[in-house]
Amino acid sequence: MIINRGYYQRGFQSLFNRSPNMDALIATGSTAAFVYSLYATFMMAYYVGRGDMTSVHHYMMQLYYESTGMILTLISVGKYLESRSKQKTSEAIAKLMKLMPSTATVLKDGQEVEIAIDDVGSGYSNLNRIVYTAPKYLKIDMELIRDIHQYKEKRDMVKALVSYCQEVNCLLIAEGVETKQEYICLKDLGVELVQGFYFGKPQPDFL
Repeated sequence: MIINRGYYQRGFQSLFNRSPNMDALIATGSTAAFVYSLYATFMMAYYVGRGDMTSVHHYMMQLYYESTGMILTLISVGKYLESRSKQKTSEAIAKLMKLMPSTATVLKDGQEVEIAIDDVGSGYSNLNRIVYTAPKYLKIDMELIRDIHQYKEKRDMVKALVSYCQEVNCLLIAEGVETKQEYICLKDLGVELVQGFYFGKPQPDFL
């Protein structure tokens, strides 16, 4: 229980926050088995002192220490196997990505132009497209940026994109930043390049 104390810390914390998860189930189940086993042990000692071996045998059959250990062991082994499986999947995806072109180009006005996967979080641009094209540049759509400081779900998504881009050496750009709060939030999340009306409106062409 000491080695796997993380389950109890996360589990009981989730219960206190009224948002129980799998760790809460593990923590409550194993704790109940352990506490009842302590009670049964105390009762065995009590009846040994009184010479009542029938009651001692009764409570001996209600010890669940091994259940506590088994719950934690099986969960830990399962998480280890899951982690190994995820690692193998990640390695396979990485190998597939290496087979893809490192950039995408389009023909514009008779010239080849290197482009980024634009507007992540909007329309056709989605996570599958990102994975299978392995871009050098990635733009986050303004719909995902708008009021990001007020929405945890948006922050979690951008944080995941930041981690992904760091892993594959991709440049992440946030577009449509219109407020100081959005800019500060993005900087805190690790987004280094931003653009939007907060910094200035588009200027007319010089030509």
